[in-house]
Amino acid sequence: MIDKQRPRITNIMELQISVVVPSYNPNLNTLTECLKAVHDSDFKPLEVILVDDGSLIDYPEEIKTCCKIIKNKRNMGPACARNTGAKEAKGNILFFLDADVKITSGTFSKIAEKFSNADIEGVQTIYSKLTPVKNFLSQYQNLYQHYNFKNIKQKHLCRLSSYAVAVRKDVFFEVGGFPEFVKNASIEDGLLGMALYSKGYRILLAKDIQVEHLAYFDIKKLLSRMFIMGKDAIEHSRAQKHKKMELSKTHHSVNQIVAILLSPLILLSLMTATLPVPRILVVLFISIFLLINMDFLIFVYKYKGILFMLKGIIIYYLVCLSIFLGFLKGYQLFKK
Repeated sequence: MIDKQRPRITNIMELQISVVVPSYNPNLNTLTECLKAVHDSDFKPLEVILVDDGSLIDYPEEIKTCCKIIKNKRNMGPACARNTGAKEAKGNILFFLDADVKITSGTFSKIAEKFSNADIEGVQTIYSKLTPVKNFLSQYQNLYQHYNFKNIKQKHLCRLSSYAVAVRKDVFFEVGGFPEFVKNASIEDGLLGMALYSKGYRILLAKDIQVEHLAYFDIKKLLSRMFIMGKDAIEHSRAQKHKKMELSKTHHSVNQIVAILLSPLILLSLMTATLPVPRILVVLFISIFLLINMDFLIFVYKYKGILFMLKGIIIYYLVCLSIFLGFLKGYQLFKK
C-alpha cells in the first residue's frame, strides 16, 4: 500500500522530468520529429535519454546533439531499454516516450500540473483523434486507440500504456520497473501498471493530454503486432495472477473480449456456409459481432464516413482473429 509518511514532491518548480525514449532501428525522420517536439516544450525537461536497443543504424548529428544516447550491445526488448534509461535518469519524474510519438508544447506543463497532486503516482496520456500518417490502416489504428482510451469512464487506471506515460521515479523502482521477461512491445507496460495499482498507487488517465502517433501501419505490421500481444497475454498470464485488475480501468472491454472469441466461430461458419445451419450461424455471429461493436463503428462513421467504416469492420475482424490465434500460440507456450 501507499506509504503515507513518504514526502511527495508537488511543487511544480521542483518537478524534474527525465524523458526516456527506447529506440530500435527507428524511422529517423519520425524520431527527429519526436525529439524536436520534446525540445520545443514550454516546460523544459531535465534531460532526454535515448536508449538504442541494438539497432543496426547510426544516428545523425542532429539526433546525437539533442539527447544522451545509451547503446545496448544487442536487442534486449523495450522493457529492458526503458529500465536502462530510467537507471541513468536524474529527474524525479520519468516520462517514457515512444520514438514514433510527438508531444505538444504544453504536454510537460500539464503533466507537472497533474503531479502537483500528491496522490498521483502516474499520468497516462492518450492518442489524439487524428494522425498525419495518411494511409488507411494508420488512420484506422489511431482512431481505434483514441476511442479505447477516450471511452474509459474511470478516472484512474489499473494498467498503463508506455507510448507516452509519466511515473514518479521512486515508485517506478519500488515495483521493479518494466518486467524484462517480456521481450516484445506487448504487455510489459500493462504489467507495470498492474504492479503500481496492486500497491495502491494511482495512475491518472489524463484525457486532456493528447499526443500524436506518427507510426505507419501496413496489414502485416498490424496483424503481427496483434498476434504477439495475444500470445504474450496468455504466455505470461502467470505474472498477472496475483495482481488486482478491474476491466473498467483498462482500455479493454467485455465487448472486445467477446469479439475476439467470436472471430474463429465466424470463420468456421463461413467455411461451412453451404450447409443450412452454418448459414444461419454466419448471420447470427456476424450480427452479434457488429452489435457489440456498434458504438465504435458509429464513432468511426462520424469522423471518416461510411466507406472507411465498412473497411474498418473487415480490419477489426482480422485484428480480433489475429489476437485469438495469438491466444492459442500463447497457450501452447504457457503449457510447456
